Amino acid sequence: MDRGGVWWLLRAALCAVAVGYLLLAVPALLFEDNLHHGHLAAHLGAFGVAYGVALLFVAMRPATARAL
Repeated sequence: MDRGGVWWLLRAALCAVAVGYLLLAVPALLFEDNLHHGHLAAHLGAFGVAYGVALLFVAMRPATARAL
């Protein structure tokens, strides 16, 4: 099987994972409801958003994956 024909499927799967990270991280970042752990939730949400954006960037430009 030619590896060139599979790249679009792997990139689509990586985009799906990135969107999943963003869907889980954005509510934690924007809607912190617990007063004691709100600051921690904001940090974890920011990390999740950054990781999701990085995965989307790698899916769009795979040559730059090593830089991230």
